Amino acid sequence: MLRKLLSSTTQKKLQLIEYLLDDQGTSLHDLAVKFSISMSAAKTYIAEIDNEFSFLDLQFDDYSAVRLHLHPFATRLDVYSQFLTRSSAFQLLELLFSSSFTSYDMLALELNLSKSSIIRLIKRINMVLAPYDFFIATKPIQLKGNEHNIRQFFLIFFLEKYQYEFVDANINQEQDFLKIARIMAAATPLKLYFSDIKKSLL
Repeated sequence: MLRKLLSSTTQKKLQLIEYLLDDQGTSLHDLAVKFSISMSAAKTYIAEIDNEFSFLDLQFDDYSAVRLHLHPFATRLDVYSQFLTRSSAFQLLELLFSSSFTSYDMLALELNLSKSSIIRLIKRINMVLAPYDFFIATKPIQLKGNEHNIRQFFLIFFLEKYQYEFVDANINQEQDFLKIARIMAAATPLKLYFSDIKKSLL
């Protein structure tokens, strides 16, 4: 569910990171074959991952094998959180959680995107959200639909995005948050597939 809100390029990048973190080393060629991309695309993705994720250690050996490791202070939660933070779709949804907008231009200014990009983004988000009985209305621009599902979506979204803040903070607070998420997940058909913590909720 959450993954589908990411752009196709971003989804591919996330899949590459997950695969490399689970793998002991694979060649660029094998990586390109596995993910049905060209060698040049594989190189581009790898370069972007290396530049964008300071807590990931990317290594190549003499045989062009690619290895990816988390730095000692990092976890996969940081990976998922960063994808959510950078995604235009999730930035838009988080804005609409607390505000409504009277025009595409206002929202475009807030997100530093063009009006046409905002219109396309809302259409794509609504296609993903359609089975879950809520959507982004456009006059004004705000969330509409099943209030229960909207609350559950944002509960799990904020857990996914900000869960790293619980790691060194208050373990009891984290457990309470997880209990609430489990109860809400059991009460509605909405299933959100994204991070490792999420898997304990379903």
